[in-house]
Amino acid sequence: MAYRLFKNNSQKELNQFCKKFYGQETSLHLANSLSSRDMWKLCFHRCKGKYRYRRHGLLDDITHIMLIRGVMIVSKGDAKKVVDFLKEYNAEVYVRDVTLLPEDEAALKKNLS
Repeated sequence: MAYRLFKNNSQKELNQFCKKFYGQETSLHLANSLSSRDMWKLCFHRCKGKYRYRRHGLLDDITHIMLIRGVMIVSKGDAKKVVDFLKEYNAEVYVRDVTLLPEDEAALKKNLS
């Protein structure tokens, strides 16, 4: 799958896309500034006076291989979920069937565990 976001998206929309698609490592000074919904989803640990956590993204739930920016391998079963998400941000998306090399299959299996 290959995708491209158009330049007519605002910077705010692009930032939101990145957080929701890739997830985000974040730190904050006060853990109680998070909503209760985020609190139960995130695992906190104390680090130099700040709380560090990872904001969950769509790709965290999908086995994938990122080849280069905007090009990834996903299973057929997950392709629709990814395409639907990308279309929400008016992305140009190309989907093709590919035959995986043994090392690609191994990388996908490694991502499953």
